[in-house]
Amino acid sequence: MSKKNIVATDRIQLLHENDTPYYLVYYSKGNVLADITAEGNRLIIQLEEGSEQRKEAHPYVFQITVKNPELDTIDLRINGHSTPIDRMTIM
Repeated sequence: MSKKNIVATDRIQLLHENDTPYYLVYYSKGNVLADITAEGNRLIIQLEEGSEQRKEAHPYVFQITVKNPELDTIDLRINGHSTPIDRMTIM
């Protein structure tokens, strides 16, 4: 993954190139913890954002390796709420 493909104005981005892992980039002013599970055909990415807030948003980059071809849907949840991805980049 090249940093030139990250768009700082998009809060949530998913990047993927050929057979490499996916990268989820999430900008947050708080600390972020991630948990990934599979449920049926969905890959559930749960991000928990801490209450402590900084002045500037910081990028968190998570590498996601999908080994099961049946997983065809990504469900991103931030603090328990399903959230759309702002930008998906396939390179």
